[in-house]
Amino acid sequence: MAAPADPREFDEEFPDLSDEEEDDEQQWMEEEEEEPTSTLCLFCDRSFSSLQEVSLHISSDHSLKLSDLIFKHNLDDYGFIKMINYIRSTSCSPGSLSGLPQVPVPWDSEDFLRPVLQDDLLLQTDPEELCSISPASPTSPSPHHALLQRASEAEERAKRAEEALSRATDDLHQLRLLAQGLVLNSDSGRGRTLGPVSELREEEDQAYFSSYSHFSIHADMLKDRVRTESYRDFMYHNPQLFRDKVRL
Repeated sequence: MAAPADPREFDEEFPDLSDEEEDDEQQWMEEEEEEPTSTLCLFCDRSFSSLQEVSLHISSDHSLKLSDLIFKHNLDDYGFIKMINYIRSTSCSPGSLSGLPQVPVPWDSEDFLRPVLQDDLLLQTDPEELCSISPASPTSPSPHHALLQRASEAEERAKRAEEALSRATDDLHQLRLLAQGLVLNSDSGRGRTLGPVSELREEEDQAYFSSYSHFSIHADMLKDRVRTESYRDFMYHNPQLFRDKVRL
C-alpha cells in the first residue's frame, strides 16, 4: 500500500491563485484610473475634463444646447450616440443643427453607431444625465437675477392690466355719453317711426358693442339678482311671446 502524499508537495506544485487575482484586480484598477476622461468640443479644438464643462462651453460659446436637441428629437441612448458621431464625422455647424426639422434626422443610420473618437466622454453619457445638469452651474441665473426677472414679469403684467383698464374706462365713458344722448333725444323722436337708435353714428355704435367685450360688465349683470330674476320671471310668465320664435 502506497504511503499518503505529503500536502507540501501540492503547495509547491500549484501556486496560490489568490495572489494572482489580487494583482490582476489592482492592475485593472490602475488601468481604469489611467483612462482619459477628457473630450473634445463638438465644434472646436478645445478639450474638457467633464461633461458639465463641455456642455456649458457648447451652450455659451456655440449657442447650442444639447438638451434642446435631445428633447426636440426625442433621443434615446442610441439616438444620442448617433447624433454625436454624426456631428464629429460631418463637422456640421451649430446653426445647421438648430434648424433641423423634428423628423427625419440626418443621423438615422447604423453607421453612426461607430465611434469617431476613442474614449469619447459624450458617448459614455446618459442623455437624461445631460438634461439634468445641476442648475447651480455658472451660466445659471443667480437668486438675485431670478428675483429681478420675476419683478420684471410682474411689472409687465401690471402694465398690460393698466392698459386694459384704460380701454375699459374709455369705453364706459363713450357708453355714458351715448346713453345721455339717447335720453335727451327721446322726446324729439317720439313722433317718428324710427327711434334715436337708428340715428347712431358708427363710432357710437362701436363704443356700445365694445363695452360688452369686457367680461366684467357681464359679471356685474349676472350678479344683479333683481335684474336677472326679473328677466327670468317675465319669460316664465309669458311663454306665448317666445313660442315658435327664433332666440339668439
